[in-house]
Amino acid sequence: MLEVSNLHSGYGRIPIIQGVALTLTQGEVLGILGHNGAGKTTLLRTIAGFLPTTSGKISFEGKDVTTAEPFLRARSGMGYVPQGRQIFPALSVRENLKVAAARCRQPVDEILELFPRIGRVLDRPGGALSGGEQQLLALARCLCVRPKVVLLDEPTEGIQPSIIDEIIETLQRVVLEKHISILLVEQNLDCLAALSKRILVLNRGKIVEILEDPKDHNSNRLAELML
Repeated sequence: MLEVSNLHSGYGRIPIIQGVALTLTQGEVLGILGHNGAGKTTLLRTIAGFLPTTSGKISFEGKDVTTAEPFLRARSGMGYVPQGRQIFPALSVRENLKVAAARCRQPVDEILELFPRIGRVLDRPGGALSGGEQQLLALARCLCVRPKVVLLDEPTEGIQPSIIDEIIETLQRVVLEKHISILLVEQNLDCLAALSKRILVLNRGKIVEILEDPKDHNSNRLAELML
């Protein structure tokens, strides 16, 4: 679904991502682990097209999208849920979903089956939701455009444990039922291990380790990699 080869990017003359390579297959969750400043968000923003690639290649379903605009990547099936959610706070939950669903003529009811908590607050303004509810709304809104791959940045940041469990269960259903692939940046180690088939450890913009079958690694081992 997604292949990144020798990717370099950054901000102006400041290099951040340095030679990253990764592959993401259909229905796979690939985790990205690293401390603050390791380049995780920069990597997602580059793949999504919001930061230019200095060198390297990004392929999506076998097509070179290295220089494609973000909206073209989105139209081809690449979804992006950024850190901070970025919902429309003045619009109702229903309106937030309809804005996304309109382009694909996606019935909102189909998405709400995966998000019962959101279905109970459809007429509430997005800005009045709790942080966890806003994150669920951001996920639901992304799914409204029928993505094939979702780039997901820190979905559990600042969220209460009960909704973290709900997010994990929802993402597991999304992968199983919708066969969507997810590139997941996350610092909640339990969430990362529960969802990911593999974890790439990012340090100073480089992949320094690959963990296969992360459920076999204990939390202490994952915590060591954050140091």
